[in-house]
Amino acid sequence: MPHLAKSFLDAGARRAARARRARYLLVAAAFVALGSVAALFAWREREADRQRARAEQAQRAEALGRAVALHQGAWFAFESGSPHAARAQLRSSLELADSIQGRATWWHLEREPLLWRRAMPGCLILGNLPSVATSEDGRVVAVACGTTLRILTADAPARSARIVRVGGANELAAVAVSRDGQTIAASGEPGAVYRVPASGEDAELVHDLHDGIVFALAFSPDGDLLATAGQDDSIHVWSLSKGRLVTSLPEPSTPTHAVSFGREGRVLAAAGQSGVVRVFDLEQGGDPVLIRDCSHPSFSADGTRLVAHCFELSGAIRHFFKAFEATNWREVASVPSKWGMALNAGSKGRTLDVLWGDGAVGTLDFSTGRAHRQPVASRHGGAKTRWAAWSATGLIAAVDSEADVSLWRRSEPPASVPGASTPLPA
Repeated sequence: MPHLAKSFLDAGARRAARARRARYLLVAAAFVALGSVAALFAWREREADRQRARAEQAQRAEALGRAVALHQGAWFAFESGSPHAARAQLRSSLELADSIQGRATWWHLEREPLLWRRAMPGCLILGNLPSVATSEDGRVVAVACGTTLRILTADAPARSARIVRVGGANELAAVAVSRDGQTIAASGEPGAVYRVPASGEDAELVHDLHDGIVFALAFSPDGDLLATAGQDDSIHVWSLSKGRLVTSLPEPSTPTHAVSFGREGRVLAAAGQSGVVRVFDLEQGGDPVLIRDCSHPSFSADGTRLVAHCFELSGAIRHFFKAFEATNWREVASVPSKWGMALNAGSKGRTLDVLWGDGAVGTLDFSTGRAHRQPVASRHGGAKTRWAAWSATGLIAAVDSEADVSLWRRSEPPASVPGASTPLPA
């Protein structure tokens, strides 16, 4: 537009200089008028461009200010023990204004093992601690908290827990989550077992076949079968899709505290106070396989191995972690250790996640006999981890002695650092 205006004005000036008649003067005046109009439009366009530039600059300054505030808020949230909130604020900050500092902070937060933490002081009822379970991908965490079930997700702030009341006025004793995270099972003191959708809808009674506390719950890999066991020495397997009892297994004449499905739900391992792991073939039936002087059975995700906490009673009690082939039940690995409260077999049974009696959480490698301590720590100085559950994607859900529930990333021992793993204590 400025070039066009200049052309019209120059043409008008030349014609006015050469004009000898009035009509030529009129033509020159017309060119000058066109040039003036073009110059006016050019000026207005330049002003509009300047206004747009000033508005964009103001928007960038405002976005930068908000990004800086979010970045500072992310650090504050991280220092306050809320890494999930820190990640959310930093993600918003980077969307507003990308920066080297923001990316460096994100890199740091992405390596922070703690994903979120939730304080649940109301769960410390009569000194009992809530039990916790997680889905295979770790996205759903369920906590049995008094008479209610708390449902949390790995990709949402801990404050968004859904609360579902289960049963009557009795405390929940056990909780389990199906592998796909769609269904949660919980049991209360009267012996009733309930099913709760992960969406947080009302609890539905599955059965009340037990007489007394139900200590153990386990889903089959496909989520259809639910094994329940407890104080009354009975073990029941229930089909959720058909809504009926599949089988009641022979009573071990002692309370059962742990059950685990293997071989795609075709076998079930159970153990209790008797110190004997019983492995039942749910398809063929018959007498169970007995693995003596062991407890806390856990099948690997592929069902090829069974791991358990075992002990010897000759003289002083000696504790071991052992692995057995799931076909002939032959012992294939044994590592001395101290007492373990909760176990989780690795994908092929070559590693074992352990919660030891002193509250330490670690991963044991059967091939080397060494353990790597996992980054699970309490925000309370004297609090210890009292219950833990593991996902197949490397997440650890933990409850400490102050009823804090937290979700962590499982870490691997750095192979390049000597002494990254330490021998298991005898």
